[in-house]
Amino acid sequence: MSEKSNWQLFCQKLDDVLKETLDKDIIIFGSNPGGEFVRWFYETFYHKQVTAVVDRWNLDTHYQVHHLMSLYYLWTEKAVIINTLPEDIGPEKEFNAIGENWERTAWKKEQIVPLYKEIFEEGGASKDRYITFYDWLEAELSLDILTSVRRADVKGKESHGYYPTDFRMILEAADTGIFDKDAGIMDFGCGKGAAMMALRNCGFRKIAGIEFTDSIYDIMCDNFKKSGYCVEKCTNETVHKEGLREDMFYCYSGDASALKEELDNYQNFYFFNPFSYELTRRVLGNILDSLERKPRKMAVFYAEPMCHSIIMQSGKFELVKKIDRFLGGATYSAYLYETFYDRNFCQ
Repeated sequence: MSEKSNWQLFCQKLDDVLKETLDKDIIIFGSNPGGEFVRWFYETFYHKQVTAVVDRWNLDTHYQVHHLMSLYYLWTEKAVIINTLPEDIGPEKEFNAIGENWERTAWKKEQIVPLYKEIFEEGGASKDRYITFYDWLEAELSLDILTSVRRADVKGKESHGYYPTDFRMILEAADTGIFDKDAGIMDFGCGKGAAMMALRNCGFRKIAGIEFTDSIYDIMCDNFKKSGYCVEKCTNETVHKEGLREDMFYCYSGDASALKEELDNYQNFYFFNPFSYELTRRVLGNILDSLERKPRKMAVFYAEPMCHSIIMQSGKFELVKKIDRFLGGATYSAYLYETFYDRNFCQ
């Protein structure tokens, strides 16, 4: 039996707690990214609708969030409160902190599920950590994947900043059947490697990425080593004619547009709005040259597809799926593309 992935281990931790609540009315405390992730987990894997999300401060307009005072009337005998925050800012203390009286509610101690405490064992989290896969992975393995990098702090005028793609988008894309998980995938502008680790946890086997900013590249390689992955540091001159190993992360350092023959190893390509319009045009040109050298089906994952028009104007790809995901008070999108290869358009 193969070893469980980190994603499977995280799911197991969630399931150990949440499966005991499936016959209950679910009240999630905390509309933070962790509360949203837990709501998504209930709906996606248990097909169970959450009754309400309750918060003191984050009264989001994207979906209905109830004020803390709603805990007076949301109570039922079958209800439980899933606490997605540390216990020192849990529902009872927050309720009393706004001048209400918890003792006047009907909630019993056994109706409060300390999910945060169960997911992050003692010493494994801080108050600014949330119940998401990346947060847990970062805490569990002492990684640096969540801290963003501003555009002003990256190398090169054509480079954009760094922020990890929402894991849920990658998981949804991986399950569409659009991507051949046994074929190579290249992440352009891979940053600290969050997407590459996510792809591994979603079943992709042959994974590579290229990063231009040296300091971010070093963080990425360190993250992989801490995660127990094998790392091959590559340059733009590296060409793997012998094929790609499944136990290796291929980490390229340099200009993404300098990758040419290397692209022949890959069938799948991944972007999270990594660089400028002109650089994207050059990179896509190299992908199309690779397609001409080696005709094959290709698939592209493009989060925040700023250069969507470039891909469509190539005449080689069609948009086959859009994924929208709410994150941090806004919705962003990912587009999935395929070549027309099966219809002989790229011959």
